Amino acid sequence: MTGAHGENWPIPAQDFENTYNIKPGTYTASKKSIPVLAKQMQKNFFVKPPWSKNRLVGKPNDWLVQNKEKGPDDAWLVKEKIFNETYIIPEH
Repeated sequence: MTGAHGENWPIPAQDFENTYNIKPGTYTASKKSIPVLAKQMQKNFFVKPPWSKNRLVGKPNDWLVQNKEKGPDDAWLVKEKIFNETYIIPEH
């Protein structure tokens, strides 16, 4: 998978189908509206997502994101700029 800013990450086929809508006739996908838990981190941190053998390293103001339905083992990081462009924080 390649993101809007050229970032790349692996994603299993079933997870891709459950998470993204493919625009017909293109290689473009958009994220489905799926609730996640997210926390903006204040210190350097790392997370080891289940789909990678490497840990991801985050910096202050990056976001730690977790699939609400899959639990704490399905977590990843999102850089602050990308999070602000691609996630919606609902108003309470």
